[in-house]
Amino acid sequence: MDTAPRGQRARRTCVECHRRKIKCDKNIPCSTCIKRGLADSCIRVEQKSITNRHGTAPTASDIEVQTNPALIQGLLNRVAQLEAIIEADNNPSGLNHVDYTRDRRFGAEADSTRIRQGFRLGSTPEATLESNWTASMPTTSAVAMTSPDSMLPPNADPSSNPDAAQVLEFLAWGRRKDQNFNDYPENHSGPRRHPTMQEQEQIQSTHFTLLEAIRTPQLDFLEIILPEKSKVEKMVDFHTQYLLWCHGSFIALTFDSEVKDFYSTYNANVRDSQVNLQWLALLFSVLCGSMTCASSQTVESWGFEISERPILSKQWYDATTLCLNLSNYLQSHTIYSVQAISSLTIAAHSLGFSNSQSVLLAAAIKIAQSLGLHRLGAEDEDMDMHDVRNRRNREAGRRLWCQLCTQDWFSIPFSECYSLNPIFSNTSKPLNCLDTDMLPLYQTSPTIVTYCNYLYDMALLISRLQDAMSKTSTLFTKYEQVLATDDQMRKLTTSYMPTFLSSNQPVTEKWPEYIPWARRSLSICGAHKIIMIHRKFLGLSFNNSAFSHSRRTCVTAAKTILKEVQDTSDENIPLLWIEQAFTVAAAITLCLDAMHRKPDELEFEEERVLVETSINYLKDFPLSMIATRGIKLLTFLQQQINAKSQVVRCYESSSTMMTDTNQAGQMLPPPLPRKKRRQGSTQIPTTESHQMNQYPTNFNISDSEIWNMLAEMLPPQTGFGDQHVFDEFFSDFNFDFSPSTSSA
Repeated sequence: MDTAPRGQRARRTCVECHRRKIKCDKNIPCSTCIKRGLADSCIRVEQKSITNRHGTAPTASDIEVQTNPALIQGLLNRVAQLEAIIEADNNPSGLNHVDYTRDRRFGAEADSTRIRQGFRLGSTPEATLESNWTASMPTTSAVAMTSPDSMLPPNADPSSNPDAAQVLEFLAWGRRKDQNFNDYPENHSGPRRHPTMQEQEQIQSTHFTLLEAIRTPQLDFLEIILPEKSKVEKMVDFHTQYLLWCHGSFIALTFDSEVKDFYSTYNANVRDSQVNLQWLALLFSVLCGSMTCASSQTVESWGFEISERPILSKQWYDATTLCLNLSNYLQSHTIYSVQAISSLTIAAHSLGFSNSQSVLLAAAIKIAQSLGLHRLGAEDEDMDMHDVRNRRNREAGRRLWCQLCTQDWFSIPFSECYSLNPIFSNTSKPLNCLDTDMLPLYQTSPTIVTYCNYLYDMALLISRLQDAMSKTSTLFTKYEQVLATDDQMRKLTTSYMPTFLSSNQPVTEKWPEYIPWARRSLSICGAHKIIMIHRKFLGLSFNNSAFSHSRRTCVTAAKTILKEVQDTSDENIPLLWIEQAFTVAAAITLCLDAMHRKPDELEFEEERVLVETSINYLKDFPLSMIATRGIKLLTFLQQQINAKSQVVRCYESSSTMMTDTNQAGQMLPPPLPRKKRRQGSTQIPTTESHQMNQYPTNFNISDSEIWNMLAEMLPPQTGFGDQHVFDEFFSDFNFDFSPSTSSA
């Protein structure tokens, strides 16, 4: 039935313009609402379908109330806000004002939700429990709790959340589910200590005098090894300019401001109870990386003696782990502990802490997942572009997650597995942007994240190869996956490489200073990853022609690495551990290839010279444990190559003498009496029959004999299982050091 008054035309203006009695162009949404930012709420109502409770024609207010639920919700939200203000006046402690800025990601619903929040309790355990609940809700943030005894926010319906059971159960465990680390102040408090939920719950716990007595000397140690302010500033500046491009574990602008706050607010007092020890761990990791990777001239310019360098580097590494332990980082999770561990990688291997670093990285991965770094998603186009601080914090999480994935996937050769599966993460790669404005740039523009993003793509190929090979059962199908990944890696390092990272393009003055170093590092890493792809078939390629492509590829890649590491004249270039480690890996590849060649081949002498050159190059890094171990290993392998060459030359000379004597018709001299050889003696047999049996005509020494000689050189307690003394160097080859290797 038509309830509208007869003769009345249907209104064509929108509800908002009609209510305000302003001009409307009768479009939906109209131009007036669009200009006022009310396009989402611009609607038109047909009067004939609306009646009020008295059965008469509706008024404008009736139409608005019935057709605009947001208005109703807004009024209720306003009431809740006023109640929260009254509650704040009665109990002002622990109330923190929140931002009412419109959240464009969720539209008007999020806007009304933020108004309804009003205030958030920020200093009570219940408030943290509340944030745990709301963090799992996709469209809500923290809601003010009006009762300290309440375990859930008001108006929260557990049945509306499909993960409600898990969220509630995690609250009982003191853990968070699907949280966004950007919502929690302890992840962005800098040097200021912000109590986490676990610390708040334990604040009333008993204080043990014995534990405090142990803590005091540890803080004394941290105090005496922290350099003076001027030196710290120089080392932090060096790290952000010369090293941050290769790991990107934190944002330079943020960290620089935090360092200034540490000295201005706390006067660098590590004993202050308000100092965030997890952030202090990040500071020590930065100092450790700078001291380890800087040249001797740079270290002296900071005011340090060269003799202090190895001592302070290791002490700062220990100080980092000490700060983490003092802050109870395994229980109280913040982004600073993950940043500290990730930043330590550039120094840990050179200092000889590879095993410790692998365990720390495993812990950092679990902490990062607890913080939700794997659930940051892609960049939201509707995000407020003017909220630079929020975008910078979000990018810090993305960069850190990218670095953790890269380090995890590149460590696959050590354990034949990895911890971070890409299918369980939706965090996109970091934006190619400048830290000042955080606005996205074209991929052709060099930024601080360019190198790390490119290395991430390389590491992703390694993880996919591991997945593909684990699903195959024959050498043929496994080798097909190797060849396919090899082709993808070559395309990545050629066709898909940005122009400014290509060595074929000249460097312009507008580009950052680290671009030439990044180019050199990528050339070394790219060649090493080719060896890593073929590592499982390198040993087989020496005896099976079906895999000869792997042999040629690995030898070529090894020569490329040795050429790049020795071809530099830049005195400012940082000393990165990958150069020494990959030099050792390349030299080992050449040693193995030379052992399976005849001494009269041209490649044999070339490879022998390259190995000797590599040993001399590694001697320039006496402070690097990788270089020190590599020199010992390569020296031994070089001796085996030289011994093989001498044995073959002696045999050829002896054969020539016997041939000449037989041709002259002269009687051969009687054989010399055989002497009992001592164990380990290298005396050459003199009888012809023994020579022919000991050294076959192809002059190849079996792999088992080579590795048995290597085993005799090592200490008795050294094993060849999952971990051994040279794990950094054999990681790319995955040889089985048993006598069955050659027969495989």
